[in-house]
Amino acid sequence: MTDYDTVGDGVSTAQALWMVAVAMAGVVLFAVRKRKFVFAALLPLAIGATATALVAPTGAAYDRQTLDPVAQKLVCTAGAPKVCVSRAHEGVLPEVVPKARHALELLSATPLVEAHEDTSTIFPPTSPRPRADTVLMAITIDKHGHLADPDRLEPRMLTEVFTGPLNCENTRNIEAATAAAAWLLDREPTTGFNGFEFDVPETARLFKGLTALPPAEAGARVTALYQAARKCRATTGLLTRSAR
Repeated sequence: MTDYDTVGDGVSTAQALWMVAVAMAGVVLFAVRKRKFVFAALLPLAIGATATALVAPTGAAYDRQTLDPVAQKLVCTAGAPKVCVSRAHEGVLPEVVPKARHALELLSATPLVEAHEDTSTIFPPTSPRPRADTVLMAITIDKHGHLADPDRLEPRMLTEVFTGPLNCENTRNIEAATAAAAWLLDREPTTGFNGFEFDVPETARLFKGLTALPPAEAGARVTALYQAARKCRATTGLLTRSAR
């Protein structure tokens, strides 16, 4: 289940038919006076069950009907840099905007100028069209309707940027990406990829190496990492050797 799921018309129709069948069975039970006719109440239930089975969507048809495209549509800020979240998460846009814009400010050396929520789903498989000027954000809502783990939004955004597209599975270097994100944020890399809590010695080593460099050199190496990741090129060693 995702925040974009909805109940299709077929499901609602099937539920309505079953409720009618149950109501009719109740009427029959109330109306019959002889015990031997009580089983007549099973007839509307049998008819209702059959009708429900015929109407209710199953399998791939059910998957297609559970996704609400309106909930996936983006709601964006009027000003620049543009920040967008799905309509389903419109309520947390004010919480997301300052963090997303700060992350974009840190990425000023890249072509990224907008931040959009990643509205990808697994069942059915959907994903937003890739854009060279846009960084995607994973938005999670807590039980109170607010942004869950707000302190992790920026590290997750930046780590995704430096990791590269999903189709670059053979060149994605999460340790280097996390170190680059931490250097831009000027904070210790205390979390792993996507906010999972674990310590990675290689990430800590790369981060310390960046902080020991002059800012211009460290920035050049981080930019080189981004450029290589976007093109699915190997990024190993880019943070430890001169970018000149």
